[in-house]
Amino acid sequence: AYEKGAFFLRRIEEAVGRERFDPFLQAWFDQRAFLPTTTDDFLAFLDANLPEARGQADALAWIAGPGLPADLPRVESARLANAERAAAAFVEGADPGNLGTAGWSAHEWLRFLRVLPKPLSGEQLAQLDRAFGLTKSGNAEIQTVWFTHTIASGYTPANDALEAFLLRVGRRKLIKPLYEALVAGPGGREQALAIYTKARPGYHSVSTGTIDAIVGWTGG
Repeated sequence: AYEKGAFFLRRIEEAVGRERFDPFLQAWFDQRAFLPTTTDDFLAFLDANLPEARGQADALAWIAGPGLPADLPRVESARLANAERAAAAFVEGADPGNLGTAGWSAHEWLRFLRVLPKPLSGEQLAQLDRAFGLTKSGNAEIQTVWFTHTIASGYTPANDALEAFLLRVGRRKLIKPLYEALVAGPGGREQALAIYTKARPGYHSVSTGTIDAIVGWTGG
C-alpha cells in the first residue's frame, strides 16, 4: 500500500509535470492538514485542480484496482544497478573489500543482498560478515534480508543474532520472511516454534495472526 500510493503520486507528477504537481501537493497539505479525509475528497481535489490528470493517470485503477497498474512509473537507478553488479562480482569470486561499497545507502545494501542467490556457501557468508558486519547490522531491514540468507545456507554463526532479532522485533513485514525461511529448511519448523514460543507474547495480534499459521502454532 505504501509503495502503490507513492507511485500513484509519481504517476500524477509524470502526467502533469513537476511545475504543476508541486503547487498541487502543497495546496493539498495546506487545505487538508489535521482534517479527516477520504478517497472521494482527494479525487474531488484532483479533479478541481488537475482535471487533465484523470485522463492521463488512471486514478480508479490506482485506487480501487488490484496490484500495480500498467502505467506504473519506471524508475532507473544507476546506484542500484551498481549494487547489482557488485553482487554479481562477489558471486564470481571478487573480494568483498573490492566491491566499492563505501558510502552505500540502506537501499543499495538491500538491493545487493536481494539479488544474491540462495543458498550461498558458508564461506561466502563468512566473507561478507567479516567485511561488513551484516549479522550485527543496526538496520532491521538489512538484517531481515541477511538472515534469510543465513537461514537458507545454514550459517550457524548468525543463529544467536537471528533469535535475538525475532525476540526483539515484532513487525510482521520483518519477521514473516524469517519464519517462512526457517520452516522451509530441514528441521526448521522445530527451531521456528522454539523461538516463536518465546517471542509470541511480545508480538502484536496482527503478527501472530500471520505467524501462527506459518509455524503451525497450536497454543500452549
